[in-house]
Amino acid sequence: MRLQFGGGYLTTSESTGGSTLKVSGGAGSFGMAVGGAVIENLIIYGEFTGMFVSDPSVSYRGNSATASGTTMTLSAFGPGVAYYIEPFNMYLSGTMLFAKLSMSNSDSNDNFASSDLGFGAHFNVGKEWWVSTNWGLGAAFQFQFASMKDKGVDDRITALGFAALFSATYN
Repeated sequence: MRLQFGGGYLTTSESTGGSTLKVSGGAGSFGMAVGGAVIENLIIYGEFTGMFVSDPSVSYRGNSATASGTTMTLSAFGPGVAYYIEPFNMYLSGTMLFAKLSMSNSDSNDNFASSDLGFGAHFNVGKEWWVSTNWGLGAAFQFQFASMKDKGVDDRITALGFAALFSATYN
């Protein structure tokens, strides 16, 4: 089991009406992966991951504003694989994602915009240090992308995210 949390940046774009709508900002990031080794140093897992932005910046047709009281959330799940490079206890991992983007009002928790379920992937490179027989603590860098159909509209939303993460792994 690997738990991760940290911060980074999330940006989304959607071409609509001949212009591009962009929503972005500093993001919190989290993830949880559960799986097991199929051979030494090769792990297969299932993962749930997400990024969220509070009060994102919005730009459309040359106008920019802050969407105060709004939270943008990219949530995703899917199967993945990790490979540990020994003796350094570094890993590379990749996850195929089923992703969904939503926008909600932070005050009323009203979900006012969302996407259909789409596809994406994310990749991590990380390093862990053993702190006990079964626990490792570490740091990782993550790159994530996804493409989803805007719900109720025939436009596609593209999301790109980057994050620096702290990790705790139970082996």
